[in-house]
Amino acid sequence: MKTKVLLLFSVMMIPIMLGAQNVKWLKKGLNEKDPNKKIEDFTKSIEKSEASKVAYFNRGSAKYDLKDYQGAISDYSKFIEINPNDVLAYYIRGNIKFQVKDYHGAIDDYTKVVELHPKDAVAYINRGKAKRILHDYQGTIADYTKAIKIDPGYAFTYNNHGKTKNEIKGNQGLISDMNLYISLDANNPNGYYHRGVCYTIVLKYDQAIADFNKAISIKPDYSPAYANLGYVYMQQRKTDLAVDNFNQCLKVDVKNLSANLDLAIVYYMKSNLQESKKYLGIAKSIEPLLAKGIDGITALENGDYYWTDKDKKSLKKMFAELK
Repeated sequence: MKTKVLLLFSVMMIPIMLGAQNVKWLKKGLNEKDPNKKIEDFTKSIEKSEASKVAYFNRGSAKYDLKDYQGAISDYSKFIEINPNDVLAYYIRGNIKFQVKDYHGAIDDYTKVVELHPKDAVAYINRGKAKRILHDYQGTIADYTKAIKIDPGYAFTYNNHGKTKNEIKGNQGLISDMNLYISLDANNPNGYYHRGVCYTIVLKYDQAIADFNKAISIKPDYSPAYANLGYVYMQQRKTDLAVDNFNQCLKVDVKNLSANLDLAIVYYMKSNLQESKKYLGIAKSIEPLLAKGIDGITALENGDYYWTDKDKKSLKKMFAELK
């Protein structure tokens, strides 16, 4: 089963404009459209000490456009050395570090943002996301809670908040956050979908079915809702209904890993080994980690996928038989 988390995340590349100064190369770079030429102009500006901090900032932006992420981080770091209290620079550098999977570094930068600007809800959200990836679930909840207190209008934060409480099971707020999310935006299918995921994990299948169907009624092409609805029916041994919903998912998203893998499981349950092998092959083509069998399943669980112990026993048996 796949669970998807929403995240407010952006890398804002905003050039800093100047007043009347003797900054020939800097102004030339700001007016240039080609990122490579921008870098040349900003480099000349830095060499001639033309308001270097602004040149570093804008050269970092140009390097980011060229996907030179480490170069961009280096230039924003130079800018921060010159101007250590610039909130935007920390925010941008943190976003780039997040993008290159330097989650510890991103957390450090988002922490600096909230030190300088304690009311920045987005920084708390992004720091919470980084902490979640590092399995610091209590820290994640603390950051999402802070973001909610700053601005309750961030309805999607309840979505993330509920997901994290889901992961550390036993928390009394497991479903309540999603209820609040839905109350803030009753016509958004994501709230019903994520609450359905929560209900699924705590084995409240009837409630999960109702929520997935509600999400689908709002958004008929909501492929993850079909996939998870199929998964619930599979758990209930309602294999025909499971197959119907997995196929509905694949009509919208033919490369949906969960639907293909779960179809392999359902057909294995129905002793249709030919169809089971077919869909397992498709799943492996989508996710090469599955070639490792149950070890691949374990690796996927470190991301956004979740299987019960019972699921994993079935998967292990299926992988062994369908080699």
